[in-house]
Order: sequence, then structure tokens, then C-alpha cells
Amino acid sequence: MPLTGESFPVASAGDVAALVELLGRAVPDARLRAKLGDHFSYVAGVSPEWFRPHQQTVVAELLDGFDVTYDNLCVLLADAPDGCVEHLARRLRAGWQFQAAWALAAIGTEAALAAVADLVRTGADAREFEDCGIWVPPKGPAQRRFSLDRRAVELRQLFSRASVAAADHPVGLRLADVVRDPGATAVAWHYVSLRTVRPARDAALAG
Repeated sequence: MPLTGESFPVASAGDVAALVELLGRAVPDARLRAKLGDHFSYVAGVSPEWFRPHQQTVVAELLDGFDVTYDNLCVLLADAPDGCVEHLARRLRAGWQFQAAWALAAIGTEAALAAVADLVRTGADAREFEDCGIWVPPKGPAQRRFSLDRRAVELRQLFSRASVAAADHPVGLRLADVVRDPGATAVAWHYVSLRTVRPARDAALAG
């Protein structure tokens, strides 16, 4: 795998192992680190299990060059070993670093949430973790205030009133399709309409 270039293969667990190895050699190269961050974000979306064998290596040795957003960290570092938690807690007690705080919050295990609570109660700014969706109650471990479940919505274009009327879940419709007088309405954009109950026909099939 070359040290430069616009893309790297990410089609197998071996490719991800090669990316981790390359990350270790890319620390001086900010552009390459950013490009690798894009690839690890792709891994978070399609095959995060390929990254799990490398959690400890990245946390302990390569975190400063790991240019990945917090939401993707939550996928890539989920349930990382307690050794990662202990390393990050020591690092944060020695001095505040947002990468380490993000990583600790992203792990999300009981040990990680207990470590977050201990850090806050011994002087760390609770707001730094609140920005990651982590709340520290007066007693006990910290708590996540959001779900890690990811959802997807299929977008389909609809071109006629008849097709709108027949659609189970119309999304992103033109105002002319959903309001009587578009020029006189306060509605600026019809963004989404989703029905959260299961249609009766689907329930009957499932039963």
C-alpha cells in the first residue's frame, strides 16, 4: 500500500489492518491523516467489526493521528477493552485532551462510563462530556443520553398527486403536492412524513 494517494482499498479485514499500519506512519502528514480518517469513517459505516482487533493499538499508540468524528468513534471504539479505558483515564488525569475524552466517551462500557464520572467528580469539566451526549449524575456511573442505533430512510421521488396519495411514507415532497395554496402557506418546505405504526397488512403478515 503506498504512503500517498487519493484512495486505499477497504474491502477486507486485511485492508483495515493495513490502514492501521499506515496510520502509524502518517502522523507527520496532516493531509494523509485526513484521508485515512475518511476511510476509517467508511469502515464505521460498513464493517466496524474489521476494526475491533485494532482498538487497543489505536487508542494506546495512534489516537493523536486518528482523525475521525465522534459519531464514528462511537462505532469504531464501542466496547473497547478495559485496558483502553485505563489508558485514556490516565492520559486525561495527566492533562485534558479532547481526543482522549471523545475516545473514552465513545467506548461506552460500564468501565468507561465509571471513568468519565470519576474524572468529572475530580475536576474535569462536565460540559466537555455533555457535548458528547454523556451526563454525570450526582452518584453512580455516567449515562449516555442518546441511542447508538442507526436508522436509514429510503428516498423515492414522487411526481403526481396520485402517487403521493398511494405512498406509505412520502419524503421530501414539493409544497404543491402537500398544501392547497403554496403561495399563501407559512410552510417553507415539506421535509418528511413518516408513519411510525406498522400498517395493518404488515401486522397481519407478521402474525
